[in-house]
Amino acid sequence: MLKKLFVKNASAKERLFEEHLYAAVADELQRGEKRIGLWTKALAKSSGDLGKAESEYIKLRVQSLIDESKLSDEISENVARQKLEQAKHNKELAEQQQRDVIRARQLETDREIQQKRNTRKAIQEKYGDKANNLEACLLDAISNDDESTVKELIFLGVEIDASGLSISHTDYASMYRNDHIIELIAQAKVNS
Repeated sequence: MLKKLFVKNASAKERLFEEHLYAAVADELQRGEKRIGLWTKALAKSSGDLGKAESEYIKLRVQSLIDESKLSDEISENVARQKLEQAKHNKELAEQQQRDVIRARQLETDREIQQKRNTRKAIQEKYGDKANNLEACLLDAISNDDESTVKELIFLGVEIDASGLSISHTDYASMYRNDHIIELIAQAKVNS
């Protein structure tokens, strides 16, 4: 029942659309507009009979308008599909770029962690049992004017207080980037 109703509605729409097209062709003919190719085809089909040719032309012109409408719909669908595909591609590209940024940050974090491990290992190899006592290692590096070891120790998280040599573990990354700490170490050495 529902299928029959749908078919009836579809054919009713088609009939109304076709009626509109016939009216458009009638308007064209009243204005004296004819498509030469279609008119020639209509004359050929009607064996030169002008009355039949006119009737055939109207049928051909209506079919031509139907074809143009279908082609226009296909073009619109293709444009819409291309826009959707482009939007999908842009979204995937943005997601990939975001994943790349996250991966780059993770790689940088991993590199910093590995650098810290390598520095700890080098200090343990250099100082042996004293390596667990960062204060002793730092004091030894200061007394030997070993600036690179001092920087390594700061990288590991040694904090120097401006009032003297107060050492505690803290955020190694912020301390490593603070070259002012090196000046404080030099001052602490001069003051001692």
